[in-house]
Amino acid sequence: MTCGECEYFGDYDKQILGPWEPVPGSEGKFYRTPFLGFDESAGAICAFKRSGTKCRVYDHTIACPYFQPRTWTRPDSCHNCDRKHGEMSDGSVLCDGWPFYKKEGDEPCQNGKGAFGKNLTMF
Repeated sequence: MTCGECEYFGDYDKQILGPWEPVPGSEGKFYRTPFLGFDESAGAICAFKRSGTKCRVYDHTIACPYFQPRTWTRPDSCHNCDRKHGEMSDGSVLCDGWPFYKKEGDEPCQNGKGAFGKNLTMF
């Protein structure tokens, strides 16, 4: 049993940013660092309720005594994710696991969660 297999395995939070680049349409006046993803080697925050403390956990470390088997999995797309709470008219997704206002594209982020069996259908 590892922390990565636990129900309380939380969100990755350390961001990986790319090199500075000009903002499109600003004619080189404004620059930004693009978001490339989350640093999984920095671990995630354990979601088990403690008395005001945060505990950092890692995917392959041995689980603590509070271990509960996971009831969720990483979804194959943003549209199958339980953390999605809306869509914009341009097709972007509003998501609790994404660090910005909206997420472009349907490629799932590292913090996506989908309940087991949620998207199963009868044939």
